[in-house]
Amino acid sequence: MVKIIRQTWRGCWDLPYVGSHPGTLIVFIMIVSGAIAGGVAGALIMTIFFGPMYLFGAYGRANCSDTMVGEGKGL
Repeated sequence: MVKIIRQTWRGCWDLPYVGSHPGTLIVFIMIVSGAIAGGVAGALIMTIFFGPMYLFGAYGRANCSDTMVGEGKGL
């Protein structure tokens, strides 16, 4: 479980070969727009909807970066 959390956290940031997470700005905009439209409840709903997709992508990015670093090749 700790490895999954660590990989997900790493995937949210800039990684070798895969760069920064392309969904960071989109998730931020969606959460802020939800907060503007519905206050804290709107932000929470947007986080519940978009958060898991963002974190799933972050986990996959971290694993992809680790594989590419281990193989010694880039894109």
